Amino acid sequence: MANTTIHIIASAKCDVSKLSEIQKRPNFRKATRHMCLAYESFSTALQGADLTSVPPERLGLILASSHGELPVTLEFLKTLAISGVARPLLFQNSLHNSTTGFLSLTFKISGPAITVSNLYFSGESALQTASTLLEGKICDVCIVTGVESAVDLFAEGHELEGSATLVLCSESARRTYGFQSRAILNRVSTNYGPGADRQPSAPSIAYHADALERVIDALGASCGKSEIVLVKRDGSQSLLELELL
Repeated sequence: MANTTIHIIASAKCDVSKLSEIQKRPNFRKATRHMCLAYESFSTALQGADLTSVPPERLGLILASSHGELPVTLEFLKTLAISGVARPLLFQNSLHNSTTGFLSLTFKISGPAITVSNLYFSGESALQTASTLLEGKICDVCIVTGVESAVDLFAEGHELEGSATLVLCSESARRTYGFQSRAILNRVSTNYGPGADRQPSAPSIAYHADALERVIDALGASCGKSEIVLVKRDGSQSLLELELL
């Protein structure tokens, strides 16, 4: 992502305590925990951004998930091994794209909907993809959500679950719709090689979409420029530059 002007107009982290209530809703009967995690931060972020004047076809969605639907994938394989029968719903929901489709249908988004999966850099890749869509005027507003769900079977230290959402727009869209900007995302860069030459801005949280959470944390700071450095487990790193308004 080259230096550009992408505005952050709303954001939210997932409140895991609300998942039980969400999962009891009739229209969430077939939704996975992964979908509910994404939905919670997504819907909360939208409450902070009035998008009623934006046509559905001008709304974009980027979903970042390094591992996707791990709990459902495990259940699908377990059921297949025991019964010899592949359950279609479990297979369908085990795909990375299932949560993207669920959010698009739930919120009636008919613009571009893209799923990215890039291990330690899924959040950064989602922000870079959103920048491409906005700068290319493929959409006016792009909602970026990072989500991971946990599986108890894996060893201690496996990624914890969580979700975070940013609502982004370009400078031209901000003027057109009159959005109030909270910050400008000036730069997202990555170094995939080991041996990072910077110290992290803060300890990385467990799941791979931590870039989105770190941006949200920075939004609570005072005005001015903010540089976020994330050093990953293998020594690779990313750099995010914000201008807080």
